[in-house]
Amino acid sequence: MDGLFSRLVAASSESWRAYTKHDFVLLLARGELPEACFRRYLIQDYLFLIHFARAWGLAIYKSDTLGEIRRAQRLVAATLDVEIDLHIEYSRGWGLSEAAMIAEPEAIETIAYTRFVLDRVTALRDSGAAVLYISSELEEVLAISDRIAVLAGGGFAGVCTRREADLRQIGLWMSGRAA
Repeated sequence: MDGLFSRLVAASSESWRAYTKHDFVLLLARGELPEACFRRYLIQDYLFLIHFARAWGLAIYKSDTLGEIRRAQRLVAATLDVEIDLHIEYSRGWGLSEAAMIAEPEAIETIAYTRFVLDRVTALRDSGAAVLYISSELEEVLAISDRIAVLAGGGFAGVCTRREADLRQIGLWMSGRAA
């Protein structure tokens, strides 16, 4: 328990346990999740992805510079043109068409999750709190971050503001090849 990930898990042990030991996750991991439940998950995840694309659209609106707008736009495009398309193709293998998925009502759990995430991040931002977003997806990080810290080799490899961000430099920090 000496790495950053281990410390983060320990600091949020109750939430982490609820997330990773949920019946859905355990049944899925054991290959015992009923097929109907998995199909429902595929449908609801598709509906969530649509909201996720809308959230990136909001990031375009809230961007301060043309570069930020372009980065957020690429994420909207990636969600709409890649991730959702992959999801549709995968779901076809389970007998679900796009028309069938879009025709399904959004489950209360999906509505609640989507609204919770958006409302919570907004409330945190508005209160002046910091939000820690962990990702190796540089475009996402650049679209939503005010400040970027790269961790590598057990410590900080580099820190910059979004406006100072240089993709090449961040990539070098991530690879551990730059001071």
